[in-house]
Amino acid sequence: MTMDEKEILEKIKAINSDEWSLSLWIVKRKLIGGVASYTVLRADAESNVMSKLFGYFHDQFVKPCLLVHPYDFHTADEDGVLLKIAEEETDFKQISSEIDKGFSVPRVGRGADLLGSHAYVVLFQNGDRRLYAWKGLGQDMQPKKVKSKTSLLFRETKLVDIDDECVFTIYSRYDFFSFDGVIFISNKARFESSMRFREGIRSKAGDFIKNLEQTGFVDNASKISEFCGDNYFHLRKMASISKFGYYKDEKYFHRLVEINESEGWGLRINDEGKIVVEEGSVSVLLKFLNNDRLRSPINNELFDASAKSRVKEG
Repeated sequence: MTMDEKEILEKIKAINSDEWSLSLWIVKRKLIGGVASYTVLRADAESNVMSKLFGYFHDQFVKPCLLVHPYDFHTADEDGVLLKIAEEETDFKQISSEIDKGFSVPRVGRGADLLGSHAYVVLFQNGDRRLYAWKGLGQDMQPKKVKSKTSLLFRETKLVDIDDECVFTIYSRYDFFSFDGVIFISNKARFESSMRFREGIRSKAGDFIKNLEQTGFVDNASKISEFCGDNYFHLRKMASISKFGYYKDEKYFHRLVEINESEGWGLRINDEGKIVVEEGSVSVLLKFLNNDRLRSPINNELFDASAKSRVKEG
């Protein structure tokens, strides 16, 4: 963890309800031609609701001792670990910009305004300092009209039929928070879903195939897409390959061909020295292009490691 990350976490741990005010925001999303646009609504809530929202954040991010790892397409969620990514790499900047408009943003005026919500955001504010805590709402978590005639609400000393009430649920865990232009992720799957990262992964995988064809190091690179199809595991791998860019290095390719021959790793090389894409070995090829095959300097064991962190020398 870098000094900047430690300083940010220290600032987070200093957040308290006496100095920081909270406000609740409802996020709506529209998709037109694959492009997302976002709008927000201010939501008034009773003080005990805001206290709960603060308590959830405190229990999740302030009380525990947390570590920070870089976000990677293959990084898995781990207890006590936050994944870090720049806000500018996500859609969230659009949303925070809407929230920052403050009182000019419309307020939730009726229960129907909550229906179809994409997420809610709790804004923590102390002067110019702002932290945004996000909770995405999947289809199973949507605000809804209560349909059951057997459900009753106890209000003002009597039971009330809530068939016409709109039920909005808050949750004890946030998916991520954004602070000082950096997003810290606690639930990777929900982050990727709500920030449309899955579409971005498909796009990066497509860019990788196009660029790989241009290198001329691989015979029939387009067959990788044919063999992998819409397999999300392979799409993640290709997006990761695109990010790290080993495949663009001619020396890396020549060394891969040499090691493949000496270690018997199973890739077929044609007479022109190009790697031949074959259905049976495409998964292994993607591992090599992402530099996933690593050897321990301690006991010389060989590992396939999708998620890895570079070791600083010295």
